[in-house]
Amino acid sequence: MPRQARLDSASELQAWLAQGPLLLDGHRWFGVGHWFVAIASDAGGVFIRDSSGYDTHYLSWARLYGEVGWSGWAVGVRPTGEVPPA
Repeated sequence: MPRQARLDSASELQAWLAQGPLLLDGHRWFGVGHWFVAIASDAGGVFIRDSSGYDTHYLSWARLYGEVGWSGWAVGVRPTGEVPPA
């Protein structure tokens, strides 16, 4: 089952990432409609992977919210297929 939400904080993003990878909207990074995959996070930021699956990058929370322009929108699928509580 898909899950979609506007996440308002780094802690909300981390909770969702604990349930599996997420697509994140980076509208300022490459323009409107650019999405990227977040695969994990830690206290300092988020790990992202390009579409090949071989190139992993790290974005600090400041860069994610600043330069990248993450809008807060995230889309993902839980590995169990269950819809998480809102």
